[in-house]
Amino acid sequence: MRVEYEPDHAHDSLHARTPLHRLRQSADADAFGLAEEHDRLFGMGSADDRPHLTLRINNGLLLVRDGVGTWLIHGAADGLVYPAGDRLVWLLPLLERTPSDVSAELSDVPVADTPLPALVRFALTAWGSYWPTLALDWLDAGWPARDLRGILADMKDSREFSQPLRDRALRLWRASAHA
Repeated sequence: MRVEYEPDHAHDSLHARTPLHRLRQSADADAFGLAEEHDRLFGMGSADDRPHLTLRINNGLLLVRDGVGTWLIHGAADGLVYPAGDRLVWLLPLLERTPSDVSAELSDVPVADTPLPALVRFALTAWGSYWPTLALDWLDAGWPARDLRGILADMKDSREFSQPLRDRALRLWRASAHA
């Protein structure tokens, strides 16, 4: 079996240091393609520890929360599993939906306990204007901006962004001071 190791830059967890591997694609694997090898490597044994929440991202990717609260990205095509916090770029398409739609699909979990706050923060600092614009759309739609004041302050002063984007960041920065 070929094993790939992924460096841990985001956080020091068992999932970030665990070898990535192909999940067994067989009839006895559960609905998410988890097999006994996956369970052993990730320390998941009982049915209670198996994925509970699933959100389809796009291109066959699934955002999954297992029974112990770890957020993972499952690749349907390749069967690989990645810690969601290490692959925020893969979650960016979620910003193309409204925050209320995404939150509704994850209604069993407080939003603060999901990768979504990190995703919005990441998108605000992303390259180009597309992802920052979508992140600002989420803030305009009521997504909490209080913890993002520093990023909004940097955006409002950055020459890398267009003037309309800087103006939106300034408006949201001012509004977050009163929230």
